[in-house]
Amino acid sequence: MNTFEQNYWSLYLDFLEDFKDLNYKGYSIAYLCHYRSLLNKDLKAAGGMAHPAFSKNLRNNVKNTSEVQAKFSAFKALHQKPLKKNTDGKVIFHDVYKLLRFPNETFAKYFDSKSVLLFQERARAKQRIPKSKTQPKTSKKKIKKNKKKNPKKRTSSTMKRTRRNVKGKQVVKQVSMTPNYFDSYQINNKAAIGKMKQKATGLINSFKGHPVYSDEIFRKRFFIQIAKIINRVEEAGKLFRSVPVTAVVVPSTHYPESRTLVMVAAAHGIATICMQHGIISGEFGYLPKIADYDAVYGPFEVDWYRKNGISKKAMEIIGHPRFDMIHSAPKLNKEKLAQKLGAHPKKRNVLVIVRGNNQLKSWKKFLAKLRSNKNLNIIVKDFPNSKPHKLSKTHSSILSAHGCQLYDLIQLADVVVSYSSTVGLEAILAKKPVFILNEPFPGYSGYYTILGKLVQKDPGVLAELVLDFFKSDQMKSYTYSKMNKFLAQSYSTKQSSGRRLADLIQRFR
Repeated sequence: MNTFEQNYWSLYLDFLEDFKDLNYKGYSIAYLCHYRSLLNKDLKAAGGMAHPAFSKNLRNNVKNTSEVQAKFSAFKALHQKPLKKNTDGKVIFHDVYKLLRFPNETFAKYFDSKSVLLFQERARAKQRIPKSKTQPKTSKKKIKKNKKKNPKKRTSSTMKRTRRNVKGKQVVKQVSMTPNYFDSYQINNKAAIGKMKQKATGLINSFKGHPVYSDEIFRKRFFIQIAKIINRVEEAGKLFRSVPVTAVVVPSTHYPESRTLVMVAAAHGIATICMQHGIISGEFGYLPKIADYDAVYGPFEVDWYRKNGISKKAMEIIGHPRFDMIHSAPKLNKEKLAQKLGAHPKKRNVLVIVRGNNQLKSWKKFLAKLRSNKNLNIIVKDFPNSKPHKLSKTHSSILSAHGCQLYDLIQLADVVVSYSSTVGLEAILAKKPVFILNEPFPGYSGYYTILGKLVQKDPGVLAELVLDFFKSDQMKSYTYSKMNKFLAQSYSTKQSSGRRLADLIQRFR
């Protein structure tokens, strides 16, 4: 543990203790908050929690993350009722902040439409499971007519399935899921929220001069989360009393919307599953563990969680359903995609995955060196952002991937270069050579370490290795050997993720 990590987790335990009296219907508000987002970004700078002197503000002194996990495990145990099997219950899929990312085909192939409820947050009501471009649009008039016929439309999910034949194989063409919203289960909680905020204000004021609690950003974000938590306690409770539920599936248990849903489910004896929405690159996004089962990618995550004080029994190697689509037919074939990008048809394609302005100086150095090979199309994709990245405007040989599907780009690529991102895993699953630009950061899990020299923090060295890959059979052999070893510890492709998830849920029926 470095200084930042130690201070980060120590502060977390302080926070849980300092606000333990904020309690709503038996649930400690502090435990249900998204702690990381409460912190001002200045605290993450060199003069903040990374400085040894910051520990003077703390009472706790965490040496290992297992100490934090033990706190949360004890908290959940206070609310956990024995899991009940429910043969005829619904499976609730909760999408928060677009992290669920289940393809249409997963719902159509592995789940009965009568047994599934998809819940989204009302603020993101327009973000539905993507539909096929060939899917017929339903007129507004028809929707109104259907609502009259089915007054319970908002509390049910429907799926349409059609199939087409591609090279002799039957594959799902489209699925339409009707999302549900927690609005249907809302009650007026204004008075309760107001009282809780008032109590929180008194506690905050009692910590005068505290480097976190006295910050206005902390106060505003804390109050927003208090309201979300109280509302979700009531909504989830009403939902579980109204609808028989077999299991709840969430993409993360870090956010108050999903964490509270999982905790209320525990109090009703309902099994909960947390999907792994991305690689565990850093520990702050995946600890503490809350759900009954974490659906992880592979042996790496099992070992990593065990090192952090979590039982192997609380994990299932599932993978993720979206990766099942890595070899599916592209939205745009390679020829048309190359034309759209402006890529030269006789040049090799290097796909470069960046994230906003992170590592910007390093990426500029990397691209400057890579351009020395005139036989390369260099394609820059800002992931997950959809706008063209500024790097694609720096040189005529650098092409923007704006408006192009990620998996189509991966299939077009001869090499994929990325920051420490899930895209690296996806590209390896697609059997594409992968190189990682990995600058050290607090909490790094070492996810890509097994790739050896394919992982570099020096952009110049990384560019040389990519260039060498196109010239040297020895480098090609090394690259594919490392990729095979990586997959052995990171992901199993023996069975589809959708099938494995459906089998896990079947245990609760």
